[in-house]
Amino acid sequence: MREWLVLAIATICSASINGCLHQRSRCLRDSECRGYLSDLDNICGASINNCSVESPSECVHLLWRIQDHFTNSTCVCQRASGYFEECDYFRELIWNHPCERRMNYAGEQRRVKEQTFSLASTSAIVNGSHKRTTRTPLSDQIQQLKTQLSGG
Repeated sequence: MREWLVLAIATICSASINGCLHQRSRCLRDSECRGYLSDLDNICGASINNCSVESPSECVHLLWRIQDHFTNSTCVCQRASGYFEECDYFRELIWNHPCERRMNYAGEQRRVKEQTFSLASTSAIVNGSHKRTTRTPLSDQIQQLKTQLSGG
């Protein structure tokens, strides 16, 4: 019974330290992180449903700067805390922002295109349709180059 109680207390403490609202509170106490949070609405917008900003990449870089201030790669929200909606909004805004999802999707699409192009050019070379674009020198040019190299 005692071990269970210790485990329960440790779990609660761990969850509160890794809680999104606790992380936000720590960020607000740090001047640099607080500055990033204040820029968030202007650069990324307040929506967690769509990315409708001029520069999604600028938004993603700002999100990464904010995430760098946190000790973990995400945070947790406890339904029993009474602030679940506020907590969940903050978590989605920082760790699951639509601009970041959009940039990830664009990167995946670019990698697929590059991979397809790479496969197409490789198959063209294998199939023999790749033609040489340089010509070999004529025999008199070869003789002239040999003479120049031999020093005579």
